[in-house]
Amino acid sequence: MQVVEEHDWSLARRRWGIGFAVAMAVLAALSAVRLTSSPWSFRLEVSTTTALFVALAVVPWLLERLVDRGGSLRLPGGVEVALDAKEVREVGLPGLSATRMVVDARLGRLEQEYERRRGTAATWERTQHLERILAEARLLAGAASEHTGDRLTEFEDASDGQRAVTVALLEGAVAVPGASAATLVSGLAAPRSSFEEYHLLTALRLHHRYFTRDEVQSLRALVERRLEEGAWPAGSDRRGLARRVRAEMSG
Repeated sequence: MQVVEEHDWSLARRRWGIGFAVAMAVLAALSAVRLTSSPWSFRLEVSTTTALFVALAVVPWLLERLVDRGGSLRLPGGVEVALDAKEVREVGLPGLSATRMVVDARLGRLEQEYERRRGTAATWERTQHLERILAEARLLAGAASEHTGDRLTEFEDASDGQRAVTVALLEGAVAVPGASAATLVSGLAAPRSSFEEYHLLTALRLHHRYFTRDEVQSLRALVERRLEEGAWPAGSDRRGLARRVRAEMSG
C-alpha cells in the first residue's frame, strides 16, 4: 500500500475538513432562512435539518481538536476511546488530519505478536490475547483490502502469524476476494493449529453464500469428511461450528 507523506496527507485532510465544515455551515444557514410575505424580509427558523447540518459542520472540527490534545474520550457504557494522534494515524480513522495509512506495518506487528503469543503456554489468557490480535486485524480489513487478495494467494506458504491475520482480514471483509474459497480449502485441509482452524470455519460460515456452487460443494465435502474422520473432538467448539457450517451449506 502506498504511504502518503504525513505532511501532505494531513494538509489534504485539513483542507477537506475545512471545506466540508464550510459547506455544512452554509447549508445550515440556508435551511434556517425562511422568506416572509415580503421579498425583502426573512425570518430564521431552527429545524431538525438545521441542527443536523450544524452538527455535521462542528463534529469534524471537534474531533480534530480532541486528537490534537490527545488523551481519551469516555463514551456511554464506560467504553474509553484513545485519542492518541499516533494511534489514530496508524489505524487510519477517516476524516481526521492525523490519519495516515500505514496498515501493512500495523499488520506486520500483529503477525509478530501472534507468533510470540503462540510460543507461550496454552492457557485461557493466551487464547484471549490471540483473539484480541485477530479482532484488531478485522478492524483493518477495509483499509487492507487492496492487498488481501495477494495475502490469500500466498496463504499456504505464509508464516503462522501471516496466516492468522489473513484469516482475520477475511472474517472482517465485506467483499470476498476471488481466492477466498481456495484459501479456506487449503487451510481446512491442513490447519496449523486448532485456533486457526476455528477461525477458518468462522470465515467459511460468514462467506460461503458468496461462493460458486462448485466451491460450496468442495468445501462442504471437505467439512463432511473431516467430521466423519473425527478430526474435531466431540463437544468441542470446532466440531459444533463445523456442523453448523455444514447444515447452512446444505440448506
